[in-house]
Amino acid sequence: MLCISAVLPGVTVAHDYVIGTRSLKPCMANSGITATFIDVSFHTNTSTLHFDINAYSTISGNVQVLMTIYAYGFKAFTQEFDPCQRPDWTQLCPMSPQPIQVNSNQDLGSDLVSQIPGTVAYQVPDLDAYVRIQIVSANAQKKLLACVDAHLSNGVTVEKGPVSWITAFLGGGALLWVVFVISCSNPTLPYYHLTTAKFAAYSLAFYTLLQHQALIGMTSVPLPPIVSAWTQNFVWAVGIVEMNFMQRFFNWYIRSTGGHRSSLFNQISTTSVLVMRRDLGGVRRRGLEFTSGIGRNALSRRAADVESTSQDASSYQPLMVKGIERVAFKAGIEQTNLFLTSYSMYIIFAFVVVVFFLAFRGLVEWMVKKQKMEMQNRLPVFREHWKSMLKKVALCLIVMGYPALISLSLWELTMRDSPAVIVLAAVIFLAMTGLMAAAVFRLYMLLRRTGVMPFNSVPLSESKATASRDLKQFTILTVPYRRSGAYWVLPLMLFVFTKSALVGLSQQHLYDAPSEDQSSIGTTKGIAQAIGFLIIDLLWLIGVAWVRPWMDKPTNTLGIAGAVMGLLNGIFLLIFTEAVPGQTKPAKPIVGVLFVLFNIIMSLIFLIVAIVSAIYAFI
Repeated sequence: MLCISAVLPGVTVAHDYVIGTRSLKPCMANSGITATFIDVSFHTNTSTLHFDINAYSTISGNVQVLMTIYAYGFKAFTQEFDPCQRPDWTQLCPMSPQPIQVNSNQDLGSDLVSQIPGTVAYQVPDLDAYVRIQIVSANAQKKLLACVDAHLSNGVTVEKGPVSWITAFLGGGALLWVVFVISCSNPTLPYYHLTTAKFAAYSLAFYTLLQHQALIGMTSVPLPPIVSAWTQNFVWAVGIVEMNFMQRFFNWYIRSTGGHRSSLFNQISTTSVLVMRRDLGGVRRRGLEFTSGIGRNALSRRAADVESTSQDASSYQPLMVKGIERVAFKAGIEQTNLFLTSYSMYIIFAFVVVVFFLAFRGLVEWMVKKQKMEMQNRLPVFREHWKSMLKKVALCLIVMGYPALISLSLWELTMRDSPAVIVLAAVIFLAMTGLMAAAVFRLYMLLRRTGVMPFNSVPLSESKATASRDLKQFTILTVPYRRSGAYWVLPLMLFVFTKSALVGLSQQHLYDAPSEDQSSIGTTKGIAQAIGFLIIDLLWLIGVAWVRPWMDKPTNTLGIAGAVMGLLNGIFLLIFTEAVPGQTKPAKPIVGVLFVLFNIIMSLIFLIVAIVSAIYAFI
């Protein structure tokens, strides 16, 4: 482990940059060195290397160390060391089967400090670089005895709190305001329904795009560091928001209902956590990087695994998380609390929206009674049909929360944290799916009875045949479509359900058996999920390109563009699994950068279009 010090430094600058690692991942079967805890960091302002290591070695005899640095899949540096020739590596000369415990500081010379370019080492976000340390016997056979990878982090990331809050406000707020605008805006405006219908379609498309990016981050596919960090910005869209008081309550609730809560964050000071983001990469957690990796059935029964791993010091095996558990860990939420967190945030959000709606109605009635509103501004549509509008709000909330609650409830059914939580997950799944199925079925019956004519490009809300009060309750589902394309609500719900179910149900069944190939040891590739996403997105793109169900050409263009982006994301996921024949090592990190770049561009396009449509709808 001491040889990591040779690759951590960069140029000395006035600002105190930090680069380091907090875990090691074995990269071969039966590696002779395992580590339960490692915290190595280099500070540029003092040129001091701090290392705190708790590991175990099964190697005996003289050895040599081969160290290789990989940056974005390219081999950047290789050097071989003889520990017996270095006075600061006495613990490795000779090696013996014993625990290795080191907690010390070391000053590094200017020669080492100047070897790595500072701009790349300290300022590139979500640095995709790692050190591979191979220990071989010092005899002529050069037998490989141990292999470990240490992912390097500089603390710079594209995962930003302001991005999460801004997108949450714009995406969620815009979607909710759609329901209000449809009935509360000035009905005398020309093309009133057309402008509000476009606003609804574009707002829904923007929110859906962000939510699907969050679902990608929840897959078991080993993501590059920058992709994992970017998708973490949108976990609010699936209700993953950390609040300390809620976590304490959930811990008590799980224990009191016969379950076993996980205590992963209580062990961080003594145990390393390997977070699977890519074969040889890592993730940021509170400014530090944890090396990626995954073990079979790691944390699937979380409480038992945590206790046995922490108490059995002889195993020296770190804890490992993946997929949905990876997202929970990065969000600062115990895995056993994740479903309850998402469900509670959904209930709180729905409660606040309903209370705001009722308060607004009360305010309008009070102002009318006190004659504080002019006759033409007394919102007659809202006052007359507020009950119908409340149903629209409820349906809107169901549509917004459906992907998250379906995926997490199905996942919870495989985790089985406590009997009460299992029952709650089953009820949520059946209730949400039943409500969505009933809404779609009733909509189809209403469309059939109202005699909607096909091949009409006028938005559904313009049709006199669909102006009944019952049909208007489903405006949030039908308003983006032309009259003859309203049936596309059913394929849309099937698309959302299959993707969400694939994320929730495939977390426990995507393990690769360990092999002698050291690059694949302990890695869950999630090939089935990636292929499933690719097939679903391909079928969706073919369908929307053929039917073009939306209200006009611009809306169809935007919808098809979103489908193309979804298909590209599916292709990117397949590349991230490293299952593509002939794929080279640099392909994965490079495609990771492209993933973030393309999704940023597409998100900005959808946001701009939604803002412009909102301006036209409100003016």
